[in-house]
Amino acid sequence: MFLLLLDVTILLYSHPRKHVFLIKKNVFSRQPRNPQEQAIFYGLANINEDDISPHEKGQDFQINYLLNALGVIQGLTNATGSTGNTGATGSTGNTGVTGSTGNTGPTGNTGATGVTGNTGNTGPTGATGSTGSTGSTGHTGSTGPTGNTGATGVTGNTGSTGVTGPTGNTGPTGDTGNTGPTGNTGATGVTGNTGVTGPTGNTGPTGTTGSTGNTGSTGATGNGGTGVITFSPGAMTASNNTLPTSLFNVFPATNATTTSKNTIAAWRIFSSTGSGNGSVSIPPVNINFGLPKDFNGAVNPTVEIYFFSRKNNASTIPSIVNWQVYAAYGSSATEMGAAWSEIKTSGNISITEPFSTGGLVIYRANITLNSVSLAPSSWCQLTVTRIAPTSGTEYNKDLYLSAINFNYEKT
Repeated sequence: MFLLLLDVTILLYSHPRKHVFLIKKNVFSRQPRNPQEQAIFYGLANINEDDISPHEKGQDFQINYLLNALGVIQGLTNATGSTGNTGATGSTGNTGVTGSTGNTGPTGNTGATGVTGNTGNTGPTGATGSTGSTGSTGHTGSTGPTGNTGATGVTGNTGSTGVTGPTGNTGPTGDTGNTGPTGNTGATGVTGNTGVTGPTGNTGPTGTTGSTGNTGSTGATGNGGTGVITFSPGAMTASNNTLPTSLFNVFPATNATTTSKNTIAAWRIFSSTGSGNGSVSIPPVNINFGLPKDFNGAVNPTVEIYFFSRKNNASTIPSIVNWQVYAAYGSSATEMGAAWSEIKTSGNISITEPFSTGGLVIYRANITLNSVSLAPSSWCQLTVTRIAPTSGTEYNKDLYLSAINFNYEKT
């Protein structure tokens, strides 16, 4: 019986004090009836009921069940059964490599000890191993009567917590473990948006001017421009006339005080056969002039002939005209007259007549001369007349020569 009470007492003290108090409350709410109850009461007499919460006091039925199961209140303990064989201990796992221990920082001052919290509920009891075989129990001596338990003394104040001792030296750092293999490189992330362009920096100083490059080849010399000599009807002559043969009143009067119309002067030129509006043949028209000093002999000059037709009721409309220019060139103190320097034609030009009797139709013929025979400051004679066309029907009425231009390039 002594051994049984000792086991019970140890079991009770290994659990939270709330259970110990509950045992006291439920088992010894009356005076002990036998020596066993006196022993238990004596061991629990120092528990203060005020330290137990109402919740903890509500667990009385758990303690009654425990005491009845252990046979503390009444009954003798049966013989202990044989202890079973101890189970095989499992293999101890491999100890991992100890990492490098960092330097220990200085130890801070120990804070004041906080108030002790309530004790939590007791966790579930693990499974009891198999009980080995119990040796023979000797005879138990008679237990003397248990004395009355004295009153519990007042609990003294908890002493102050002592100063924490100095921290011990840090142990040597263990060897660094092997570096593990490098993991695979992750996929490259999406490129972010281009940031805002910063302000343009200040312009740096101008660098030293480089050496001047080689001068390029001189380009071709350009011409000096275009020159023109214009001859009006009054500057032209014929063998039997020194003045234009025709004056035409064409445009309206420009003065309100007169009804006279403005006139146009022209030389009347017959066809190549001599036929025309009159019965008298008109000889060719001539112009004389000197070439300018800036005449460019590398470019061929041209002769432009301006003429017009009138309402003459030609037999065939349209019909053809062909102009011919006789040219003579000579320099100072050179005898001339044996032959023309060159003869050029305009080619066939189609001619029509105006619808009204007083109207006219303007034409222009262009003839190119040969510059090889010409030189600056040379004297020139140009004679203009009509010849038969190379094809088609010739215009058989008069045409009227109004102006001649001599166009040339300047040096």
